[in-house]
Amino acid sequence: PKELLSIQKSLETFQEQVESTGGVFLLVIPPDKQSIYPEHIPNIISRIGGSSRLDQLLLQFQNTNPSFPILDLRPALIKAKKTYPVYYVTDTHWNPIGAFFAYREIIKSLQPQFSSLLLHEISDYQIVIQDPILFNVAKIIGSTSLIESPVMLDPDFEVKANEFYIDLP
Repeated sequence: PKELLSIQKSLETFQEQVESTGGVFLLVIPPDKQSIYPEHIPNIISRIGGSSRLDQLLLQFQNTNPSFPILDLRPALIKAKKTYPVYYVTDTHWNPIGAFFAYREIIKSLQPQFSSLLLHEISDYQIVIQDPILFNVAKIIGSTSLIESPVMLDPDFEVKANEFYIDLP
């Protein structure tokens, strides 16, 4: 409880700082793969505790500051996984399809403040399967045979964003 309160106070302070400069604050925590695909966790790996740290944080805010802008992506990703793979099989990261469904939830949360934000459908993209590669989990365990074909989303519309890179010292 003490640690949760400390995290809450830090996040609320950060929210105040962002909003004091005219910004909009939304806390988005990408969920761990095991929270989206718990059915793939072997039974020999036992869960520690009754709720995840994210569940504890959400409950902390629900009980003390229910208007705090925090977005739980798990329901959207759990729904999306019924139709599409949203995480790589041989890696712990979400794939571009998972990122797409996260994007949709983020945009929906921000549209009340930014009505010009566009909400695309998955049908606005071509799903492109690329040549198989080794992802991190396969590399970590020293495998050279656990390859997976990455997916990409190629938009069927004109992209109006500029890509830029910043060199950090």
